[in-house]
Amino acid sequence: MTEEKVRVKDITTELGVSNKDMLSALRELSIPAKSHMATLAPEDVTRVKEHFAAVRAGEAERERRETQSGVIVRRRRREPEPAVEAASDKTAEKTVP
Repeated sequence: MTEEKVRVKDITTELGVSNKDMLSALRELSIPAKSHMATLAPEDVTRVKEHFAAVRAGEAERERRETQSGVIVRRRRREPEPAVEAASDKTAEKTVP
């Protein structure tokens, strides 16, 4: 009758996932856990491991698709506003007699 329960933090270190990602995955799987110190039953542990195996397979496929597009988005640099410099020069001229 003694089932060996595992803490959430132990599974996260085993799978190499952050605690935050693990807790959100547990919510998706409808497994009650409020923190990383909660315990999970052995059948819940297998469900979580299967879930992350499926997620990793999907990520590998998504990475291949993203790199095939080859699109690079770059931001343009903003030019400094010359009006600010001109305004400071005019005030300096007025104060000098």
